[in-house]
Amino acid sequence: MKKSLHEKKLTSDCGSRGPGFCPSHNPKETDNEKRRFISESKDHSCHQKRDIKVAPDVLNSEKQESPSEFPAGHNQKNKGKAKTSSCDSEKTREQLSSKIDSKSNYDKQKSKSLNATQKVALIELTEMLKSLFQDGYTALMDQRYRGAEQAFSQLLNILDPKELKQMNLAITDYLVIIYGYATALLGIGQPEGLSEAENQFKRILEQYSSEGYDCLAYYGIGKVYLRKNKFSDAIYHFEKSKTMIKFIPGVLVWPTTSEIIEESQSERLQSMLENYIEECKFPPEPDAVCSYQNCHGHSKIQIYLTDPDFKGFIRINCCQLCKIEFHISCWKKLKTTFNDKNDKDFLQDPCLTPDCGGIISKIIIFGSTGQIKCEFEHKVVKERDPPRPVVKQKCSR
Repeated sequence: MKKSLHEKKLTSDCGSRGPGFCPSHNPKETDNEKRRFISESKDHSCHQKRDIKVAPDVLNSEKQESPSEFPAGHNQKNKGKAKTSSCDSEKTREQLSSKIDSKSNYDKQKSKSLNATQKVALIELTEMLKSLFQDGYTALMDQRYRGAEQAFSQLLNILDPKELKQMNLAITDYLVIIYGYATALLGIGQPEGLSEAENQFKRILEQYSSEGYDCLAYYGIGKVYLRKNKFSDAIYHFEKSKTMIKFIPGVLVWPTTSEIIEESQSERLQSMLENYIEECKFPPEPDAVCSYQNCHGHSKIQIYLTDPDFKGFIRINCCQLCKIEFHISCWKKLKTTFNDKNDKDFLQDPCLTPDCGGIISKIIIFGSTGQIKCEFEHKVVKERDPPRPVVKQKCSR
């Protein structure tokens, strides 16, 4: 019974191992094969265990040097070096961290000091701006135009239109500074200053037209031309300013003050414009009129003693009561056609007026102050007609 069971087991094992494997039916051979099979399985499991145990050693051997490769003394020295190097690295880290901390503290203190310095500088700058505003508009009101020009010029140099908010200022404040600067130049009245004033008023039109104060710019340009005695150009700009009064957004004040700019009040500006327009419609008689045909070097032939570029003029009279006048520069150009004769040599020459048979009898040169600089005269004796004979009539009784 046991034998049959054993055989069955073997046959089942034979079937499980596959069709090519079948154990012998000899019981001894079967036992031997059985032992061999068990020993092989043990060896195989032992090898697996060894592989599993060796794996950690292999990993450790990669990280550390093998004791078989170096002597024991060498390993102890390496351990000592590793300890000292780790201590040094720790000290270095501590030093670096302390340096970083000190640097961060220094940066914080520096930023605080910078912020404090900036605040102080901002306060000082604000005070300086207030002082310049005060100086500028008070000088303008007192007609001290050079002082006003200096104050407003400094303000324009200091302020940047893009950084007005930092100074608690608006665009209209900057516009007022430009207007004050141009008005001061207009008050000084020098030719170069008048040209610069016109440019500043035009700057308001070109760059700040959206603020709604074009009427003040046209008003200023009109005053520039009026100062130059160019009445037709002045009246054009005054009329244009008059049409824009209704668009003034509000009354302007001098920055950092409560002082109102007179021209920014609609009613006041209207009255001023009407007076200037009336003056331009009926201008005063000129002091002289240039007779040179090629008078292109000057903007107008009319000569006023109040012209900003007035340098004097020359007046020539003839015996037939002709009177002709020239700008000094025009007279010099005319003399080149007469071989640059001296002024005095023109006396007794034919009159320069066409269709006049008289001769030049007097030459008067006016200087830049409007006073007579020199005068040349040749007295022409008029021939008298022979006296008529007197007929005595007898009285009849």
